[in-house]
Amino acid sequence: MKVRFDEETISSRRSRTKTLSPNSRYVALMDDAGNQYPGSTEGLTRLLIPGEAYTTDIAFEVPRKANGLRLILRSADPETPFLIGHENAPFHGKTTFALPS
Repeated sequence: MKVRFDEETISSRRSRTKTLSPNSRYVALMDDAGNQYPGSTEGLTRLLIPGEAYTTDIAFEVPRKANGLRLILRSADPETPFLIGHENAPFHGKTTFALPS
């Protein structure tokens, strides 16, 4: 997975050398049956300065019989279910990314 801090998304008054701490994340693979297989988010916690990027590997333990795998990557901050329109809010659709077979 590639992680990047887009320098175009910050205020012009913000220091270009000050690091930013990422929000907590939840990452998993989900199969056609709705089973979720979480992965470690340790590689997604590195501090970044504007314009910096890195790649990290995420491992998942998935049974061979799992079909139609989709990637789930979302915020895991506890307040997000209470934000209107946030993906973690009740009844809001969830974004997933199809993986090749």
